[in-house]
This record gives sequence, C-alpha cells and structure tokens, in this order.
Amino acid sequence: MKIYTLLLLSFLLLSCDFKTFRENDPQDKLDAEKVTEKFYTLIKQDKKQEVFKLFSSEFFKVTKKSDLDQLIDWAIKESKTSSTHTLTDCQTNVEKGTNAKSEYILSYSVQRGTIKTDEGFTLKKEKDDKIRIVGYKINAELPK
Repeated sequence: MKIYTLLLLSFLLLSCDFKTFRENDPQDKLDAEKVTEKFYTLIKQDKKQEVFKLFSSEFFKVTKKSDLDQLIDWAIKESKTSSTHTLTDCQTNVEKGTNAKSEYILSYSVQRGTIKTDEGFTLKKEKDDKIRIVGYKINAELPK
C-alpha cells in the first residue's frame, strides 16, 4: 500500500505545471519599450541593418524581408525632417514556469513630417531571453 501511495504522490507532483502569471506589470512595459525605442532611434539614425536585428525570425516567416525593407526605407526618408512618437497603449502578459512565455503589444502615435501614423508592435521574449518584434503594422493618415 505504501508503494502505491508513493507512486501516486510522485505522479501528481511530476504532472503539475508550476507557473506564475502577471499582466501589465510596469517593469515588463519598460522592457518592451526598450526595443521599440531602439527601433525609432535606429530609424532616425538611418541604421536599417540594425533595425532588422530587432525582428524575430518568426516575423520573416510571414513577411518578406523586401517588404520590410521598403517600409523601413520609407520611415527613414520621412523621419529625416522630424519625427516624434508617443506610446498610446501597452499590454503585457508574462508567464513564468515550465511553459514560460512573454508577450507584449505596444501602440504608438507617430508624426513624421506632415504624415501621422498609428503603429503597432507585437513582441515576444525568445529562448535567448531577448525581446524581439514578431509583428509590426502601420496605418498612415496622408495629408489632404
């Protein structure tokens, strides 16, 4: 009987999934903002190849590098006169434990010269503990 109890207890402990979850933690927001701030800084500095390093390989499974290249070229060109960006929304979800994952969604209002854009980033922490961009969308309001 002792052996069955010991086996049952061992099975229960091994099958448990120990994890903690936090949502919209200020430190997680700062960690994600470091990546997006670097993105905007590199755009202003015309460092396109460095911008590409901020993107996950997961991003390039659904987006051609040439498409991102054109978008970055446009952003660099439009940012030469002036560029400001303001964080408008941020959501973070971080799970620690056996199946750890960290996801971040940030939205910005960006003014590049006379063009205003709304830009959204989806980021994930990868296995090497670096947060990278897995999604990027841009909606532009063209001047009239």
